[in-house]
Amino acid sequence: MNVIDVSSQLEYGGSAAAVQFHYDVGREFYALWLDNSMTYSSALWNDDPHDTLQDAQRRKIDHHLNVARVDRANAVLDIGCGWGGLALELARNEHVEALGVTLSREQLSIAQNRARSA
Repeated sequence: MNVIDVSSQLEYGGSAAAVQFHYDVGREFYALWLDNSMTYSSALWNDDPHDTLQDAQRRKIDHHLNVARVDRANAVLDIGCGWGGLALELARNEHVEALGVTLSREQLSIAQNRARSA
């Protein structure tokens, strides 16, 4: 899995600055309310009252991978990859080359460390 920072390549607006302001506040803040995968988007819940955030995020990732039919892909580009959870899952289970792109320096650092540790 590769994760790259493209913020220095932007020549217009404040997009990179806005992303960095929002996400570069420290992993500790997001770890308070995200699951272990650090997935920052809505989860896919079911009717089980014992369903956890981790279960619901896992279900959502599995659903997206299934719908996208990544089992037939050689590579996946994850734009706005966040902390790299989807790319890590691809590399771990689907044997697909994954490239994550982020504007956040903090997310980049964390995703690269997670990739090295995987």
